[in-house]
Amino acid sequence: MTPPSDGKVELTGGVRNFKRSHEMPHFSRHDGCWFDFAIMIDENSTPSEIIAFNFEIRFPDSVPVQYIRYDLNIPDHNNESHGLRFHIHPGCDDFRLHSPPISPLEILYLFLYDFKIPRKLRQI
Repeated sequence: MTPPSDGKVELTGGVRNFKRSHEMPHFSRHDGCWFDFAIMIDENSTPSEIIAFNFEIRFPDSVPVQYIRYDLNIPDHNNESHGLRFHIHPGCDDFRLHSPPISPLEILYLFLYDFKIPRKLRQI
């Protein structure tokens, strides 16, 4: 995301943490998962509009997929021309999967209550 300016406000829960350091502010769950998020709001619109966000949940070291990140890029980001303004990173910053839009509250609920660590990985 870009730094907030000109009527744009960023709401954060923790800090953006691409190094995935436990030392940076974040929310922790009882099962060892931890997450943070940022939501950018354009207050110039009436009503105010969510224009971008990122939510990343990280899993304990014992889980093969280390994190999942949901991104909604700012308008006119280069991902938009590829149909990937809203996308998911399943454990790799360089790999993106298209996703239908999900509201930030739905993602937060998912991170708090529904994302369970699998007890056993499925064999392919």
